[in-house]
Amino acid sequence: MGASSRHGPASEWPAIAAALVLSALTAVLARPPRDVSFAVGEYHAGFLRGDWSRPVGTARTLSLPGGLSLPLTARRGPLRLDLHGQAPMRAALAVFVAGRPVGQALLPPHRWGEASFEIPPELLGQGGLDLSFALRPVALTRGASEEEPALAVDIVHVSAAGGLALTLPAVLLLAAVPAAFVLLARLAGAGTAWAIVSGALGGLAVVVLARRTPLPLLLAVPRLGTAALLAGLLALAVLPRAPMTSRERAGLAALVVLGVLAHGSLAFLPSAGSQNLEIYVHRALDLGTVSWDYASLLRYGSQLPTPTQPYGAATYALGERTLVPYSPLPSVFYYLLHRAGLDLYWAMSVLNVVLAMLVAPWLWLVAARLWDTRTAWLATPLYALDLAVWHHVGRVHAPAAFGGAMATSALLYLALRVRELDSRKQVVLAGLVLAVAVLGYSSSAVLFGLTGLVLLALAAFDARALTPAARRGLVAALIVAGALSGILYYFHYAPGLLTGVPSLEAEPDLVGVKTFFIFHNESRQNLRVWLGGYWILLLVGLLASPFALRRAAAWARPVLVSWLAAWALVMLLKEPFLFPKLLRWAKEDQFLSPLLCLFVSAAVRALPRPWMRWTAAAFALTGALWMAASDFLLNASGKVVL
Repeated sequence: MGASSRHGPASEWPAIAAALVLSALTAVLARPPRDVSFAVGEYHAGFLRGDWSRPVGTARTLSLPGGLSLPLTARRGPLRLDLHGQAPMRAALAVFVAGRPVGQALLPPHRWGEASFEIPPELLGQGGLDLSFALRPVALTRGASEEEPALAVDIVHVSAAGGLALTLPAVLLLAAVPAAFVLLARLAGAGTAWAIVSGALGGLAVVVLARRTPLPLLLAVPRLGTAALLAGLLALAVLPRAPMTSRERAGLAALVVLGVLAHGSLAFLPSAGSQNLEIYVHRALDLGTVSWDYASLLRYGSQLPTPTQPYGAATYALGERTLVPYSPLPSVFYYLLHRAGLDLYWAMSVLNVVLAMLVAPWLWLVAARLWDTRTAWLATPLYALDLAVWHHVGRVHAPAAFGGAMATSALLYLALRVRELDSRKQVVLAGLVLAVAVLGYSSSAVLFGLTGLVLLALAAFDARALTPAARRGLVAALIVAGALSGILYYFHYAPGLLTGVPSLEAEPDLVGVKTFFIFHNESRQNLRVWLGGYWILLLVGLLASPFALRRAAAWARPVLVSWLAAWALVMLLKEPFLFPKLLRWAKEDQFLSPLLCLFVSAAVRALPRPWMRWTAAAFALTGALWMAASDFLLNASGKVVL
């Protein structure tokens, strides 16, 4: 089906009409269930008003005044509100709707109690439940309580005999989803029929989720939905510069949008929180309080905890005597999100998802150039389902996920452009790209350093597919990247590391380590990835590598081989007899896995028979989907494993 750009404005009317019909159907069918429970501590603060604490389990504590604003009302008849809460003293809890009193209920001191209220129809409107709370101490003895009036709320349960309804703004918000899908599909160049199908699928998803989990949906649509739309539009803005068909462009944009929605949804699910989130949110917010003197900047860029950071996991593992670099670059971007008014408790994860998914079209372009488009179409969905990449995103290993996306993008750039490094402009540009990637995450300095060492050796002895000028340019680009990242950041920690690392490694190890196969220094995080199936991708990818490298563009092979060799070297260096503490959390699994996706895809394309290629591709995608879904469900459950 042709792109919309090849037709006049009249050809858009069927798509516009379909979008309006789908939006109307979504508005009619997107109904909440008869009763809705709101676990105050398990959701982001989008429905909260006032000074609420951070979650403690499923509860939060409100320093009065304040309340909730839920986009729910009763279809007909009264609405029942059940609140599970506690107060620091024996008190009467008063509930107001839009400032008008509903009733009072007695809460016992320091014990969870149930308070039930019936809200009459005349207090309900189309604006939803605008709830306010007040506490009135009811002492059994003389003397006032010394404690501040604060209300801890666990569960709020809303029900109505006549059924619940969403507010008009909420309905309009959900109704906009299928229209947005149709619009984005048409902008991507999809035909009218495909645009209508995408809008119908988007509307169907909204209807199903509204009937099962309306509150997470209403939190996610304006936040995650906007991020997915912007990511899709960004992909569409960049991809026209690449040599591809309109159908390929539409497919990649669709993959980006769907990937952001799927992986980003984890940030809005109840029980999907992680203590890592608290660490990185506080580190990012504390950036605004850092003094601009050298010692303060040096401390902030190290493993030491920031003033409000609730946990010091890195300090526990590495001690405090030696400053170990812990790149602040991700925190700079997270802090900018905070300054833009976004809540980091969801925006941080969504940004990482967007960055990781925007790697997908870039990986497609590089795979298509180094191999062919069919290899690219297998490698890209394998990456979008990759266990290692998305496990770290889902577990909110935020700086690692941020740095991993930058590292993958930079290595793909180098593989694509290495033969063009015969001009000063290209050398400087490649050096800047690599330097920024090295600054993205601290272990990237080691991983890129090892990659560079292998590349230098290959450039000297075995890079015949590159011209002498390109080889000299490659060496110069590596020097530029190392010098720039070192001057800006890493060199400032070098004196302390040179004198402190031997004693740091010699001290007793306080962290329990795991062994998997021949690898004896795996953290609990790494072992989770191994047991989730990463070993399968590694084994298949290593077996596939000779076939993939044979088919790859000859000029890119040095980069691909160096990428693989860097992983092997870091696995050796992190063994207990070398640098087990410094490199235990190098996140080398997410560094290697995109390359393994490329190797597997290229080897599948090398199979001699079409049925072999289709069968192998189906097995690869099914296995990747199974591992990704299992890991997603584990992260969504909020369980701490291993």
